[in-house]
Amino acid sequence: MLRAGTAPARPLGRADGLAGHGGGPGTPGPPLTDRALTAGAPLSPTSGSIHERFVAAIDDDLDLPAALRLARSVLTADIPADERRWLLLDMDFVFGLDLDRVWENGPPDAARRLPAGATALLEARARARADRDWVEADRLREALRELGVEPIDRADGSSDWQPIRRGPAPG
Repeated sequence: MLRAGTAPARPLGRADGLAGHGGGPGTPGPPLTDRALTAGAPLSPTSGSIHERFVAAIDDDLDLPAALRLARSVLTADIPADERRWLLLDMDFVFGLDLDRVWENGPPDAARRLPAGATALLEARARARADRDWVEADRLREALRELGVEPIDRADGSSDWQPIRRGPAPG
């Protein structure tokens, strides 16, 4: 997987070997393929059509809104899961969102499991908010945070939660 990083200083002079998106005849090294015109995986006709429309959107003055709509459509497309994953990761090669890193901290369902006692605290906090007991709601928020749960309050009065990601301790 290629990752963006800090660009090195611009070289001076001529570069031997591959240049740009491919070298000429006799250029050493592997030939570079155009990922846009030749999908890197065998795709069904439906997936191939999505891929072609994505390439067309990117070629159309980098039409990112259209490209993002296509990426979102992949999530509900009637295509095999492997093709769905390949398309999204290929699209992410353009977007640079590092979607392949989603699993680095374990599967999402593991991240959404509440620690012991957190359900009762969330329910108590919802009652405190409904009763407009902000002091109690804030106390319960801090208790939840100690368990690694970040309450999320919405403008309509509903709430949700997300796990608090704890990084390594500062050295």
